[in-house]
Amino acid sequence: METANAKKRSDGLSIFFIEIYGLFTLALIVSCMASWLTVRYYNGFDNLINKSPLLSLLAIIGVVFFSSGLHYGKERSCIIGVSLLLACSFCTGVVFSYCSFKYTNINITIAFLSACIEFTVCTILGLIKQDLSDYTPQLIAMLISSLVVTIINLVLENRLIDLVLSFIGIGVYGFLSMYEVNMLKNNYLKYRDSVRRGWIVSVAAMDLFYAFVNIFLNILSILDPDAENDD
Repeated sequence: METANAKKRSDGLSIFFIEIYGLFTLALIVSCMASWLTVRYYNGFDNLINKSPLLSLLAIIGVVFFSSGLHYGKERSCIIGVSLLLACSFCTGVVFSYCSFKYTNINITIAFLSACIEFTVCTILGLIKQDLSDYTPQLIAMLISSLVVTIINLVLENRLIDLVLSFIGIGVYGFLSMYEVNMLKNNYLKYRDSVRRGWIVSVAAMDLFYAFVNIFLNILSILDPDAENDD
């Protein structure tokens, strides 16, 4: 009986993560499509700002609004949760379409593949580690410290500090994705039979989506931003 229950929990956990990573992958696809469409019809976000300031402002507001609605809004159905996730990922893709002109296609590809490798490794580590909850204060401290230094460097505009922050960001957001997966695994039983499960899956997919995006952007910022676009 105990063996059967253990197998049931294991199968349920697998399905739980399949749902999360399915939504995560869908969010990435939607974001990439949004970036491509912005580049195709507006030549990137920088030109979108000049041609249609209202649309660019709506995209930025959309990222904040939809992500906040999913994280802090009242829990509703799975359909609403998925809709908020995809709307947020679409707006994110529009905003970050500027990368297509700031970086070469090769650099973008290298950064994306590198982010995939790091994200996959961190996911596996998060699943096999027992409990990472003791590292919560350190993780919060690292995120706050990185944010403060980033804000300061917006004024200083020091390239060396940018590079150091990028390397730190790669580690911090890699650990964040590992931490998120570990917490989901350990809290799975809490959500297994809950009506909140659909909403939790959407929130988890969004958290992992933004962890991946930050890993990708930090790797990209290490590469030469002044290189001409392949096109």
